[in-house]
Amino acid sequence: MPLKLVDYASAGEEEIKGCNKVFTLDLARSPFSLKNIKAVKQLKKIIEENHYDLIHCHTPMGGVAARLAGKSFRKNGLKVIYTAHGFHFYKGAPLLNWLLYYPVEKYLARF
Repeated sequence: MPLKLVDYASAGEEEIKGCNKVFTLDLARSPFSLKNIKAVKQLKKIIEENHYDLIHCHTPMGGVAARLAGKSFRKNGLKVIYTAHGFHFYKGAPLLNWLLYYPVEKYLARF
């Protein structure tokens, strides 16, 4: 069985060691930032060039970007896993959070 290598992509907020490749994306925490559109395009290029089998994401905007970028590569076998470490919408959360984040997560859950 061939050795599987791990690459890492983020907005560059921390230094990661032990990865094959490290990519810095123009990813913003705010869902309203236009930088996130650029991050999706950057991720699409990275996925296309590196032919990944699996993408695992952990942050809300990283999860959105990875699922959108990976959508067209699913026919080639790409799997995208989003491990949510808490959602912005929960019982008692502000209505605005429910109106913004819940529909996005519901739509992207299929990807």
